[in-house]
Amino acid sequence: LWAWEQLEPGHPALMLSSQWELDDRGSDPAPRLREAFDALSQRHVNLRTLFPSRSGKPAPSLWSGELDFEEVMVRPGDMESALWAEHESPFELETRPPFRVRLLRGDRMVLHFK
Repeated sequence: LWAWEQLEPGHPALMLSSQWELDDRGSDPAPRLREAFDALSQRHVNLRTLFPSRSGKPAPSLWSGELDFEEVMVRPGDMESALWAEHESPFELETRPPFRVRLLRGDRMVLHFK
């Protein structure tokens, strides 16, 4: 990731993303999703690794902050453009880990992570 970022800063090509439409009936899934993804990031150190550059070389370090989990309200009819914007948004590898989760709520509820 660090090498790719040096060649093409902000390019999302190597950032795989996934999205799942969720059933919005019943209890709010946000607390359980946050807990599950936080546990996942705690088990996998690569999801918490920062890649600052020092003297032109990577200097990996571990993120000690919270998981980047955000609930996003989306206007009716704007879900597809909101999902595309999330997919295209680059990571800031020097200051944030390469893992984030979004729960988008609008016409439907969609879980997006990359």
